[in-house]
Amino acid sequence: MAVKTVLEMDFQTELNKTYRMRINDAKDDLTGTDINTAMDNIIDKDVFSVTGGALMGKLAARLVSTETSEIPLV
Repeated sequence: MAVKTVLEMDFQTELNKTYRMRINDAKDDLTGTDINTAMDNIIDKDVFSVTGGALMGKLAARLVSTETSEIPLV
């Protein structure tokens, strides 16, 4: 079985749209403080260009884990 963890961060753009950023292979032990700081830095540095305009605020964040099991075919 393989477990994959993805960090999803939702931002509000200047055009009042939601932009979701996904980070693959996120650490399982990330804290709310870690994620909050990262999101603040992403907004403050303004290095990402998205279709909804500049990232202006934080909406939500979540760690999503998926477990994959291979099924042998006979």
